[in-house]
Amino acid sequence: MRPTGELDRRAWVVQVMGLPVSVHLRGPEVRTDAVAERVERVFAELREVDAVFSTYRAESVLGRLGGAPPGPAATADPLVREVVTLCETARARTAGWFDARRLPLPLGGTGFDPSGLVKGWAVERAARHLADLPEHDLCLNAGGDVLLRTVPGRPAWRIGVEDPAGPERLLDVVELARGAVATSGTARRGAHITDPRPVGRPRPSGRSPWSAPSCSGPTCTPRRRSPAAPTPSTGWPP
Repeated sequence: MRPTGELDRRAWVVQVMGLPVSVHLRGPEVRTDAVAERVERVFAELREVDAVFSTYRAESVLGRLGGAPPGPAATADPLVREVVTLCETARARTAGWFDARRLPLPLGGTGFDPSGLVKGWAVERAARHLADLPEHDLCLNAGGDVLLRTVPGRPAWRIGVEDPAGPERLLDVVELARGAVATSGTARRGAHITDPRPVGRPRPSGRSPWSAPSCSGPTCTPRRRSPAAPTPSTGWPP
């Protein structure tokens, strides 16, 4: 029996974009069909994004490009155009530490791969389907890209950061009431964290403190500059 005053909770988990995506809600209507229908819209939008941007699907827009930079035909799609623009913004904001133009591709070689930005961008877009639930707290997690929203006065969400050397352990716990947290670790995907200079190369797992870089901010995408934005590092640790 739920204690008096405790919010009802409900979670949905679906495999989308090649990874588990979870929606966690706290609030008075989480058991209703209306809320469940909105959550399904979230997953439907993520599937639509995957159909455009997956680098693993030969029939997607990115799959057809095969790593080539999107030209006029591809950027005629407003979603592709928006992502290309955001990638350039992220490259400029990070002084080149994020550069979608030369990353390792699934089938070998290097080329254009915006996946490091698309996931967070897609999470933000999909979360709009839950924006009309003002009395509900939201945690939307797409493989480590997490968007959070909490009604003022309620407890913040607690986000655990796995230790890549032992996923059963946590390196840290981030408490956040509203905003975004992203972690890219080697525990689930192996060595995929890439040095963008001059040709991307994964860092060997277990040899670098960059094995689980994490960040947090007001959004999942580089749309606004934070007054306290950190200065990018000048180099990889040895």
